[in-house]
Amino acid sequence: MCYLRQIHVLDGVTITIDKQNAASDLYIAEVKAFYESLQCIDDTYRKEIQSIDQQEQMRENHVLLLEKEMSAALNELQKMITEGRGIIQKEVSRQGID
Repeated sequence: MCYLRQIHVLDGVTITIDKQNAASDLYIAEVKAFYESLQCIDDTYRKEIQSIDQQEQMRENHVLLLEKEMSAALNELQKMITEGRGIIQKEVSRQGID
């Protein structure tokens, strides 16, 4: 950009201050648009990462819940088996079966 101010004639065409200012304004607008597009990409990226993190957290919570349910079910099954064995043992003892 700083070189544009030094150019007064380009390809036989006189470059006026107004043309230099217009070129400078256009350049600044293009740079600004570029950075805004980068910001938009960055914002989109961050939102997608946040969404993925939230989904992962939901899955982890669901896994923990399922593990608790499975553990409770296995404990209940173990309790039923132990009680059943106790009942069978009592009946065997009552009937005098070896």
